[in-house]
Amino acid sequence: MDEKDATEDSVSRNQHDEADIKLMTAEEPIIMCRNVHKTYLLGVEGVPALRGVSVNVQRGEFIVILGKSGGGKTSMLNIFGTIDKPTKGIDSII
Repeated sequence: MDEKDATEDSVSRNQHDEADIKLMTAEEPIIMCRNVHKTYLLGVEGVPALRGVSVNVQRGEFIVILGKSGGGKTSMLNIFGTIDKPTKGIDSII
């Protein structure tokens, strides 16, 4: 195999890989949460931080999380970042 054939083969392989990546990312979100709940124990009582949150985040998408103090923003980000696990619901981080 000469240098020209090796270069063409490499370019062809890279184009194929890029097409696979575009196809994969166009269909699946990188973060998916369905009916996520998070409850913290405070003594013997449970304090809900999240109640039934559902969200999809696509690759390249920017999101903003707004809410009042104590509304569960940090709890949601901790679940997104796999620092914490939900008490109930489905979370999938790719």
